[in-house]
Amino acid sequence: AVAKEIGKLGYYNDPDCTALRQALAGLYGVAPDQVIATNGSDELLYFAFIAFCDAEHSIALPDVAVIINIGTMHIEHPGSQEGILKAKLEILEGMKADGQVILNGDDALLINVQKKSALNVTYFGFRNPDCGVRALDVEQKQDQLKFTTCWADETLPITLPMEGTHYVPDALAAICVGLGLGVSPADIQERLANFHNLAGRQEI
Repeated sequence: AVAKEIGKLGYYNDPDCTALRQALAGLYGVAPDQVIATNGSDELLYFAFIAFCDAEHSIALPDVAVIINIGTMHIEHPGSQEGILKAKLEILEGMKADGQVILNGDDALLINVQKKSALNVTYFGFRNPDCGVRALDVEQKQDQLKFTTCWADETLPITLPMEGTHYVPDALAAICVGLGLGVSPADIQERLANFHNLAGRQEI
């Protein structure tokens, strides 16, 4: 039976959750288009913001906005990576004038945002030499990820108890946020060295 059905498996089977919405609609006596099925509570909150907030009725003005990358997750909705970029950049519309925007300068779709925004933009990366905050000498030593963070005339050795260089952009983004909010380099170094990942991550 498993072999027969395995071909139907997929990460996003029926992205509109049609069968689920119909079942819930029948259970509660409402129309299917009155039922919303989302990928977690964050997407539901996003829809709520779209429905009830606009330029004249904002809930919060972010001090800091971070975009790690422009990937392909949920691309079925915007239709392209450019559409995902457009959607993610909507956060800039609600930011304070002195807000800080932190972007991955190794991402080809994010590198030109600075030219289009009057906000304070900081780029991080470990491949693009033009980034303001960079990771150099990246190396994996068993279960420890090591690199040196460079910005302005400063350097900061970082040891992260993680496996995989794909965590370097995440760490750099966190470092940028910390520096921007006045956290001392020593505290940043210590917190990253003692970082514990969420349960279920990197576990077998």
